[in-house]
Amino acid sequence: MWNWKYLYEDKELVCYCDIDNIINPEADEDGIYLSVDCYKSIPSKTATWIMYFIKNKETINRYIDYRRAAGLPIDGYEDFNNVICLVELDAESYRYRVIPAGDFGKDGQELGASTIIADAKTSFLKGMKADWSTIVKGKTHKSVIALFRFIYGEGSPESA
Repeated sequence: MWNWKYLYEDKELVCYCDIDNIINPEADEDGIYLSVDCYKSIPSKTATWIMYFIKNKETINRYIDYRRAAGLPIDGYEDFNNVICLVELDAESYRYRVIPAGDFGKDGQELGASTIIADAKTSFLKGMKADWSTIVKGKTHKSVIALFRFIYGEGSPESA
């Protein structure tokens, strides 16, 4: 199930990390993906679900306008509230990627597949990229850095 831990907040959003489902996104030799219960040490690559609650109404309106212009469904998006994303980290190369999964309304109803981070030009969550990117202080969203430090420790990554 889900076990949400408060991770980060700023004027635009607040996010929570599902601490019970931090996984290794690479299968072992038997094709099995290890859960956090199986770790002897934290693997260099991890993935976990993050729930981003959007507080900035302007960001929400721009996102709805983008979906409308792209011909994507917007039914129920007047109540858009949050997005769930899979965030993958690679501690060896200080890289990350944020893969949006679903958009949700204020009452928790799923609105549809998320496109809130489609590419560099249409990322409505600034400092987050869907492609593997280097974690860089001042360019990478602070929630990604907070997640990296939560999993791997305070002293990392060096560039952030």
